[in-house]
Amino acid sequence: FTVMVTIRNLGANDTIFVELWYDGTKLDEELFSLATDEQTTVQLQGSIPSPGTYTLTIKAGHLVGTNRVVDDSRESTIQVVVPTYVLSVYVKDTEDYPLQGYPVAVDGNTKSTDASGLAQFELPEGSYTVSLESSYAGRNFARWSDGVTSPSRTVVLDSDKELTGLYKTITRFVDVRVRRIFIWYIVTGYLKSEHDNPLADKVVILRCVGRSFTTTTRSDGGFTFVVYVWYRPLELIFEEDSDYMGTTYGL
Repeated sequence: FTVMVTIRNLGANDTIFVELWYDGTKLDEELFSLATDEQTTVQLQGSIPSPGTYTLTIKAGHLVGTNRVVDDSRESTIQVVVPTYVLSVYVKDTEDYPLQGYPVAVDGNTKSTDASGLAQFELPEGSYTVSLESSYAGRNFARWSDGVTSPSRTVVLDSDKELTGLYKTITRFVDVRVRRIFIWYIVTGYLKSEHDNPLADKVVILRCVGRSFTTTTRSDGGFTFVVYVWYRPLELIFEEDSDYMGTTYGL
């Protein structure tokens, strides 16, 4: 904050001082020469870390040698207001569905997301650490929507801001069927997300004792294996990638 003080020298030519005090601590001062009956305005500055009402003391006087003689002392009450901003943190999966009940921590203060995937914090201007869990409720953290890959990040709050953290979407195999024709196994099915969206161009592995086969899903998420195997059980595998959790299906 800044305090403007107007000084007039009513005595002889002197070196004048003006001091700004709060709670026994001198916050700022100015020293200058002022002729008799001359007037000037000086600017004093101070810093108070938290909002509230404060009483400041302004002291003015002249020097006698190195000693300071206070000629006038005035008190001034100021209202210090620290601006606050809203930090909105959304938590969603990689298919843009909100995730409810996920913890969001800002400098250790933790809130859970609501039905829209939102946790909000009203905070004073400053720098904060925003943290999500690296793994929660069966899914791993993927990234923030702006590409940051660490679940903890620093945000400078100088206006209302929004962040979106993304967790990997859960996957599943559906409508899996196995047919055997002579010595051939024909395995068909679909790879879909938890929201029933087909997953295209994903690698699916069919594993049996000592052998593995791979194929890539079609645009509808479907896949087909035609393999020559001697033994069961068989297992379908989709390995976790940057957007989706892995899943398995035993046959």
